[in-house]
Amino acid sequence: MTITFITGANKGLGYETARRLIALGQTVVVGARNPALGAAAAQALGARFPVQPPHRRP
Repeated sequence: MTITFITGANKGLGYETARRLIALGQTVVVGARNPALGAAAAQALGARFPVQPPHRRP
């Protein structure tokens, strides 16, 4: 199983790359500097694809 970590996945090229990889069946970890924007992107992607709850560093 391939897991891909995409930085800047909350908008633009990073978001589109995440969307396309998820559509191909890959597991994608969404990374963003702003946790709220990253969570919003994951939620938007999750509306179209199954997602796991976000994990945050303590």
